[in-house]
Amino acid sequence: MAYSYDIGGTSPATGAVAMFRFKATLKAAGWTVTKSSDGTTYNSSGDQITSGAAGANGMANNNAWFVIKSPSVSFPRSICVQRGTTNLLWRVKYSGTAGYVGGSPAAAVTPSSTDDQILFGAGTDAAPTFTQLLSADNTYKINVVAGGAAEYYSFMFFTNINGSSTITSYFFLDPMLPGTYPVADVDPCVIDLGYNNASNLNTNLTAVATCPRGWLRKGLAGEGFVRIPCLFLFGNSAVVYPGGAGQNSFTTNDETIPVSYARPAGQPAPAGWKGVGTLIYLNGVFRASGDTLSANSTKDRLILSASPTSTAVYISIPWNGTDLLV
Repeated sequence: MAYSYDIGGTSPATGAVAMFRFKATLKAAGWTVTKSSDGTTYNSSGDQITSGAAGANGMANNNAWFVIKSPSVSFPRSICVQRGTTNLLWRVKYSGTAGYVGGSPAAAVTPSSTDDQILFGAGTDAAPTFTQLLSADNTYKINVVAGGAAEYYSFMFFTNINGSSTITSYFFLDPMLPGTYPVADVDPCVIDLGYNNASNLNTNLTAVATCPRGWLRKGLAGEGFVRIPCLFLFGNSAVVYPGGAGQNSFTTNDETIPVSYARPAGQPAPAGWKGVGTLIYLNGVFRASGDTLSANSTKDRLILSASPTSTAVYISIPWNGTDLLV
């Protein structure tokens, strides 16, 4: 299965519409909503959120929420998304293997999981607190890239300011490539999201304080859900990737390589190697945010960063052949 896309187009009228479109794109890629609530009515076995509007079956209600689960049998990851009191405020949780089958879910209460991790927001399921994830309504476009089985059900959700390639919000899941992660790893992926610090997708991808999160030693003594930075590739004391490899000498196309992830030994345990990702790539040449690359087909990768004017933009994600600013 190829990637499913929801790219640019009409700006979502509200953040609830944006999140509804994110959910719809993941469903198109094979994900399933296992539980949901419109803030008033709770569905214990399916998706009752049919629009991004307010009212019955809508996402734009206080405490509306959904749990969406990957179709992968080997890696049944689940994500729980809940709206706060406005379309800007959200709470997001992640379960790597156990699933959201516990707790006391209700119209305004999300379920729990034995490996629950709060990615955004805080509080408890019964008394959640929310954090701003999206910009003011109708000021941005949303873009969702969701892989199928062949892409290990990876995804990237991000928003860009109308008329600009400046990135304001992001949410991604980058699974590791089979054969590159320890065989005992039961959840080989990294995941992260943020608002107004999307340089996390550029220079801060390597900073332990802001880089993606994932499990190390999950299911074993000393397990931890920790920050796992990406690695640069050096040669002769100089950075080759990103920015130093140049172009392919035969085709003159930019060369890209997938990001490798590892937590340095100097950090609080657990530390160590995670694997090689499948979604985010390092570019061999610095490009501007919003530029497209043609690796295997026309404009099949997008350069992405918080700043469209940075001189050191070096990561890319899969793309569908269009321009970002449409």
